[in-house]
Amino acid sequence: MWLEHIAATGCDGVGLDWTINMADAKARIGDKVALQGNMDPSMLYASPERIRQEVATILEGFGEGTGHVFNLGHGIHLDVHLRMLASLLMRCMSSRALITIRKTRSPSGERLFNSLC
Repeated sequence: MWLEHIAATGCDGVGLDWTINMADAKARIGDKVALQGNMDPSMLYASPERIRQEVATILEGFGEGTGHVFNLGHGIHLDVHLRMLASLLMRCMSSRALITIRKTRSPSGERLFNSLC
């Protein structure tokens, strides 16, 4: 019920953590506001194939149209291997999803950011 209340406040978007089903949130809010999220950051410890499956599930849950900013439901854990993050990014980019990449404070994160931008 809180999703509907947040969407009715006049905001432009609602951030979702990984505990919220994207398809359910989209069905409840519709096109009233943009939705941001919502992959579980722990998913980046899984195999590249499992990461791709989870990205596909979230993107399919949102469906067609605009108003979705794909990101992790709560940031990246410090010990995640960069190749797993690359799997996430490649799957999102191949799906024509809008991705916002932000620099991290780690040197390896900055190198990744610089190589992708």
